[in-house]
Amino acid sequence: MKFKESAAAFFKSHRIAVIAIAVFIAADIFLALVVSMNAGKSAVTFESSADGTALQLTAFNRNASKGSLKKGGAAYFGFNERHREMIGDVFSQNGSASVAVRIRLLPQASSASGSFSFGFIGSDDFSENGKFSGEISGGIRAAGEISAEDFSVFDISLAVASGDDGRAELPEGFYVSSELPLEILSACTAPAKVGWDKSGSIPFYAYSSNGGVISSVTSSFDFSGSALVFPSSNQNGRLMPVIGFTLSPDESLKSSAGSSVVSEITAGGEKLRIKYVRGVDYVFIPAAALKFPFSRIDTGDSPVITSVLMQADSSEKDTGGEILVPIRTDPGLIVKWSPSVWRTADYEIFEWDRFDGIIFFDTRNYSVQDRFFTRLAYFIEKEGFRGRLLTNDELRGRHGYNAHDYSAESLALFFNTAEEQGFTLNREEYLLRRILLKNGVLHDNGGILEAGEGGIVSVSQSSEEWLRTRLLAHEGWHTLFFKDAEFRNFTAAVYYTLDDDSRQFVTDYFKSQPGLGYDVNDTYLMHNEFMAYILQQPLSDVAGYFVHLASRASVINYTPDLCGYVRRTEGRTFEDAAITFNDYIFDRWGIVCGNIALVSR
Repeated sequence: MKFKESAAAFFKSHRIAVIAIAVFIAADIFLALVVSMNAGKSAVTFESSADGTALQLTAFNRNASKGSLKKGGAAYFGFNERHREMIGDVFSQNGSASVAVRIRLLPQASSASGSFSFGFIGSDDFSENGKFSGEISGGIRAAGEISAEDFSVFDISLAVASGDDGRAELPEGFYVSSELPLEILSACTAPAKVGWDKSGSIPFYAYSSNGGVISSVTSSFDFSGSALVFPSSNQNGRLMPVIGFTLSPDESLKSSAGSSVVSEITAGGEKLRIKYVRGVDYVFIPAAALKFPFSRIDTGDSPVITSVLMQADSSEKDTGGEILVPIRTDPGLIVKWSPSVWRTADYEIFEWDRFDGIIFFDTRNYSVQDRFFTRLAYFIEKEGFRGRLLTNDELRGRHGYNAHDYSAESLALFFNTAEEQGFTLNREEYLLRRILLKNGVLHDNGGILEAGEGGIVSVSQSSEEWLRTRLLAHEGWHTLFFKDAEFRNFTAAVYYTLDDDSRQFVTDYFKSQPGLGYDVNDTYLMHNEFMAYILQQPLSDVAGYFVHLASRASVINYTPDLCGYVRRTEGRTFEDAAITFNDYIFDRWGIVCGNIALVSR
């Protein structure tokens, strides 16, 4: 009896087990059918920055299908032809492309750290019949140790490689591998960047097409692989990249008129200083300005710099065989910008990155500079020649200035006068006209040129470095005078607060120097030159500079009494004027006497 009861119990439990197994198999078959109906679909979409197109990615495993690694592991995502077209479109439009993902660590990773990698899937990772092998044979990747403390949510990107033919080497997909549980929130393709950005709420880590090491320590970053992504030389139609530095919005860190706050960075062994001032949130340094741009950049422990990203130069590119479009940069980089990386043998042109329409020329020597600007100098400024176009024979042997500056109005008058008189200019002057029209300094209104915004400055490689620095500051102040009516009014006010003897000394000094040839009856010119002579050197040097002028034999012979007055007063009236100017220009633009730049080296 007991046996029968035991047997009945056994068969009853067996029957329950069979039923349970059957239910499980049915559920598994149903799940398999669902999966098969949605094979290759991922919960993660892939978006293009080119047109906003967003498409689901292909999933090569269940983690990719779900878009998460709940227990760590790897997720493998594939690109179909449309995904690859999206990447190719970004590349063709921008000259570079990248694939980026946004990652969020799951709560269970809150106190952990572990290895992480993000990389491309290549054609070698597929079998001959086109099936994904299920593992990565090698390829490009960024890898490192991450923790929830530093990487709770972050963006990471890899640049797409460029082949020898200049075309994008499009990946077949990408993977995310992690010891920590995480979610892949989104993915996209966008123009390539290399570096790091912690200026926002979500940190961004960007790597070249040869990958790199992931780390939350960003005081130093290796840009050596960036030459695989961006042009390594400036050419017609292609420019080297720029390196952008985002600056902290913390007002307490910024410079005052009497105290500069600077961040010192090292790029390939070369030291640069970035001044931190009110109203300036970004500083861009063209790679061509640096001796070794594709190398390690160290920002130290600067609390000011919150991102360092190398990216394509977004300015318009010259494509017609002539160099008409300037390189936007801080004037402090121009002085030591090597002619070996100029886009032409005779000159390079730059635009002040803070002020549209202010164009800087650097010329190979005084001879080249003279062909561009000497006729202009006599027509615009030289006493006894103003308003007259000198012929080439009349110009022969004449040297205008070691440096030049001209307003848009003066330039329009010069070229309109030449057109009205049927005067034939030289090749460089016609080139100058095209440059000015291209950049909006002049506008063509039915054959009549009208003044646009800004002006031009020219210096030459013939000048020694110390002189180039001073001339660049002197001429740079002139362009702000041209551009800004408020500054012109302020300059006039300072000019007329000088005592009569000091103001007359300025006029007599100009008269005593025939090489300058200034028309001292031109009030606009006198205000402009007075301001530039004050501001061309540091505040501490202003008084001594004017005492030096008053000690020159040529000036003493012309105006001995006023020279004696300046020496007796030790140039203090000019120093007082400089202090007034210095406070104004710092409050207005964050720059000071003797230095129009925010970047120096």
